[in-house]
Amino acid sequence: MLARRTLVFALGSAAIACTPRTSATLDPAASTNTPELAAPETAETAATPKGTSRWIDISVESEFGCAVERTGSVFCWGRDPAADMGLREIPEQAPSTPQLYGARNWGPASRLELVHDARRISTASSRACVIVEGGRVRCWGSVRWGSQHVYDVPGITHAVDLEISDSESCAALAGGQLWCWSAEGYGVPRPRLDGAIAMAVSDNLACGLTGQGDVVCWGQAVKDWHRYERQFAQQPTQSAQPLAPLIVPDPAVDELPDVVEVGRFRGAVGIALSNWNNLCVVRADAKLACSSNDVVSLMREQDLGMRALDGAAGVAAVSTTRTHACARTLDDRALCWGRNVYGQLGDGGATTRESAAPVAGLEGVLDISVAENFSCALTRDDQIACWGFDLGEGLGHEALSAHTLEDLRATSIAASGHTSCAVDNQGALRCWGSDMLEQVGIVNATTPVAITLPSSGEVLGFNTGWEGCFLLSGGALECGSWSAFGSAAGFSTNNSMTNVSAFAAGAPPFCTIEGHGRNAALRCGQSFNQLQTDRQIKAPTAISSTHMRGCVVHGGGRVSCFAELYFWDGKSPPPREFTRLEAITDAVAVSSSSAHDCALQRSGQVSCWVGHTETEWSADGQTAKANHYRPTQAKDLGLERVTQLVAGTQHHCALSSRATPSSSPVVRCWADNPYGEDTVWRPVPELGDVVELAAGTDHTCARTSAGRVTCWGDDIWGQLGRVPARVHLSPTTMQIQ
Repeated sequence: MLARRTLVFALGSAAIACTPRTSATLDPAASTNTPELAAPETAETAATPKGTSRWIDISVESEFGCAVERTGSVFCWGRDPAADMGLREIPEQAPSTPQLYGARNWGPASRLELVHDARRISTASSRACVIVEGGRVRCWGSVRWGSQHVYDVPGITHAVDLEISDSESCAALAGGQLWCWSAEGYGVPRPRLDGAIAMAVSDNLACGLTGQGDVVCWGQAVKDWHRYERQFAQQPTQSAQPLAPLIVPDPAVDELPDVVEVGRFRGAVGIALSNWNNLCVVRADAKLACSSNDVVSLMREQDLGMRALDGAAGVAAVSTTRTHACARTLDDRALCWGRNVYGQLGDGGATTRESAAPVAGLEGVLDISVAENFSCALTRDDQIACWGFDLGEGLGHEALSAHTLEDLRATSIAASGHTSCAVDNQGALRCWGSDMLEQVGIVNATTPVAITLPSSGEVLGFNTGWEGCFLLSGGALECGSWSAFGSAAGFSTNNSMTNVSAFAAGAPPFCTIEGHGRNAALRCGQSFNQLQTDRQIKAPTAISSTHMRGCVVHGGGRVSCFAELYFWDGKSPPPREFTRLEAITDAVAVSSSSAHDCALQRSGQVSCWVGHTETEWSADGQTAKANHYRPTQAKDLGLERVTQLVAGTQHHCALSSRATPSSSPVVRCWADNPYGEDTVWRPVPELGDVVELAAGTDHTCARTSAGRVTCWGDDIWGQLGRVPARVHLSPTTMQIQ
């Protein structure tokens, strides 16, 4: 769970505004005095006119978020534990047409039924907790994805703030004590720090800040460091001959210390944990300083390396994840910095930035919470504004993601993995969407950019993976590595081959068909450099492969399939064993998804079956004796006049010719569904006069006779050629009834 909301207690009345926190002065001269923590309702009365804001607190995760209304009600959106447990109303679902990236819409926000007096909220990946009447802490969901239930944290009363994670969790009491609990301690709270004015929590570490500026941290990360240090110290020298396992169970391991005193930061009024437990400190002069090393590095006698963050001035509170962070300023603006792949910095772009800069057009900010790729803020005008990747679909829901690249006219298309490519009408190869998204951000990844290859021609086949390959119409197979898309886009060819008529790369197996007709040869191996001719197959014409299995059309229409086991450490695989599909005699093409293999027959019909693979091992379990392919009975899908068959990881698609001269070709797609007999058809947008299909992992593209390219399906990686509908590069208001 990456999203963490760091709570800053030590803020004056100008900072707490309409979302009062437990308070302390920002005056540096008074920073050595321990502040008195006040209950939320007390601070609210003193600092905020009644009714000035609907919302008083917010916490977000990658897939859901929750906000507390001033009335005490809690609203959540996305796939939150309350939706799973039936504790809030979720929207009416559309008819049983499956969506391409999930069959259920978990947003928008709705009110929880079990909480009516909340004051604060904190969330983890699989649960949420609120402070309710009497300062008790009530939670719902599960710890580490166990059974879901509603419970009150035992022994906690008079809490004024809390911060939870999937493991370490803490509550701040009105008297300045921090009580914390963890998964390791079976959720039983215990006192951790007196005189606390701030706290910060990550998955395996919690830290507290005292009024004197002392920072103390505790948790599993500290204990693990001591455990690993002990294990390394027990390792024998090279000359020693151990008579027992290197790591011997030690009853004292549970007594390993889990606390580290980080040091004193005079004038500190707030703390946060960013990256992998790096420490950030909000200073009394409203500046932010962060460490270049993690907290545990102190036990390795390394300096934290504290430095002021560029652009972070006037900071009142900060919310962090391992990848990016946002701060609320004293004048109620928002500053963000860090990873920006999906626009989670809110600056209108997707370029990662190490210095803090304002969120575009956002004012009157009362509170901020961030998740790994998502950020949200409460504003003074009763709004919840969010930006970044809205995985929980709290900002809106698109039933079918589809996009036509209006500025592209293509003569051929290809797709694989999370990438789409086309040869345009000028003969240039252009690609968009990529696993290189981390380097360039969603904006550049969605822009078709030119890729230069030594050879030219229409794209007949294409794959991504550890090594990408293009098969061109002249028979050239160009394999190599991708560079980042965007202004520095490129593809470097490392290996090439000529006279190739078909290829498939299922990582493994990697297979090519070289030559044509009776002289064609099937060559397969673990990778491009390990190809060997397989003489069992005569006259191959088509090949498909995925997930350690493959199918080949050969001998005038027969289909044979095989299993492939990945080998390493110099071991040789057993001889390849082909299993003939007796029911298929006139195939012209094959396709393979995660579970299904399908064959297109000359009649225009399509038959599919589940391809099971089994490995037979030697008695000692060390050597693979054989790899078996076990197909289920082939099933006719009832399609007619099919001219092309393609497959992604979770789906297949077929293109059928016109039923009448005035009608359009038909595209049908179906899910990879190995657990049911019924064919689950997937939605397809209106496409027009389609002449070619291409399928990636979870998306499909179609080219019309006019060269228009439309792609649909999952678009997290920009493979549809647009910024995804669920990505918001600037703040967008959430609609809540």
